Amino acid sequence: MSILDDSINDLLHTDDLRGNKLLDLRAPCGNVYFLSRREEEDFPAYMLRLAAERLGKPGNTLLRGSASAGGQMIGRGVNALDWADGGGRRDVAALASFTDELYRDIRLKGGNPLFLGLGAIEWRIPCGKNEYRDVLTPLIILPVLLARGGAGSSVALEFVDDDAYLNPCLFAKLSELGLKDVADGFPRPCADENGRADITRITPAYYRQVSAYAEGCRGSEDTVFSFDPSVAALARYDHGDVCMYRDILACRSALCGDEKTRRIFERASDLPPARQPVRDLQLPLDRDSVQEEIAGRIAAGESLIIKGPPGSGKTQTIANIVSALMGRGQRVLMTSKKLSALGEVYAKLPDALRPFAMLLESETESQAANLAPEAVASDLKATVRARETYKIPGEEVYGRRRRAVSAKLEAERTLAGYREAMFTDGAVAGLSYYDALDICAGFPEEPVPFVSPEKAAEVSARDYGDACSRVAESAALLEEMTGGGSHPAVLCPW
Repeated sequence: MSILDDSINDLLHTDDLRGNKLLDLRAPCGNVYFLSRREEEDFPAYMLRLAAERLGKPGNTLLRGSASAGGQMIGRGVNALDWADGGGRRDVAALASFTDELYRDIRLKGGNPLFLGLGAIEWRIPCGKNEYRDVLTPLIILPVLLARGGAGSSVALEFVDDDAYLNPCLFAKLSELGLKDVADGFPRPCADENGRADITRITPAYYRQVSAYAEGCRGSEDTVFSFDPSVAALARYDHGDVCMYRDILACRSALCGDEKTRRIFERASDLPPARQPVRDLQLPLDRDSVQEEIAGRIAAGESLIIKGPPGSGKTQTIANIVSALMGRGQRVLMTSKKLSALGEVYAKLPDALRPFAMLLESETESQAANLAPEAVASDLKATVRARETYKIPGEEVYGRRRRAVSAKLEAERTLAGYREAMFTDGAVAGLSYYDALDICAGFPEEPVPFVSPEKAAEVSARDYGDACSRVAESAALLEEMTGGGSHPAVLCPW
């Protein structure tokens, strides 16, 4: 299922060389802080040991010099780390702002976006036509937190009790660049099939194995592809997308066996035939035949991916689908990554349906964080109350609807009959009316004027039949006079 795999890998944003710190710790957008320890000769081994020992325990690992003026580092068995940003600067105010933004993100989105990258691959990747860039891609990703005891205290590094994992961006980018064999052969003795790693089992020996593997992948002396075990860096990533990537990857086998997923992502010959679209849907908004087909297939239970450029009617189609399903008595849950899309669909719902729909949206993340639970509960009660107090329309309303539907069907039959009569061959000298009119329009002579609709209505069916017979007889005589069309009628002697 390459299409499914491509969709999963899209969550890693491997094309974002400017802001994705999982791809390049030196990416220009966003802050990164590199850690070190001046008194430690074997810093890589120290960091592995520290992460294993402090996993899930309160922080006693402090960033040296991170306290405001006069602040001190106090604690039992304190582990002190040096730190600096990507430019080698130690800006206490910038670090404090970085920490504050971290917790603001956690409050707004609910997930921790901070990671500690241990060890990194330095390699060169294409970033445009005949352009290349050296990147520093972290190998081990470990979720961590920064904490402060007070406004003037030092910043503490906490190793939260969460899964460490080998960086999926590294392997996805290698595969994307045609180096799947390098990605597949990468040493992973400490990780499971989904990339989760037991940080307590990662040792300096593993680092030496990775260094040897990277060295063996270099095709020449000037090839940039090496492992730096001394890298320890704090940066932020898109927590929601990476978590979704890992969850979907863990469930990939189940997804591949699901009929809905297979219908969307592959063309399998053993799938049951597609369901027949529902044709009797009440679609209140304007639509074309393609949008009507989409609504019918979804109402029949199909799962679809619908793509289209802006202005092609995707929002209107969704509003029609929601309206139709609600009209059939079904419950509909609509979610959107783009917040404004919810409001746009809600605005297109018919007025009569809106009391039965509850809109829960926010244009900004700060608005989402400030949603009042009591207001949400009040809206939910109003929606439930609208359903409980709804009165089924009487016979008068249904009668009007039936008459409108009947009139529509009659108009469709009339138009279909007109289309058939207009374009069926044999109506005029073996031609359709449309082709005959086309020929007549090319004659230089003045056309015979059409009779008015009022006069045409006075002609009886019998007179019309007689006229048709005379026209057919005249056509046969003209055929003889022209020798089957071989010469003009004026050349005929009689």
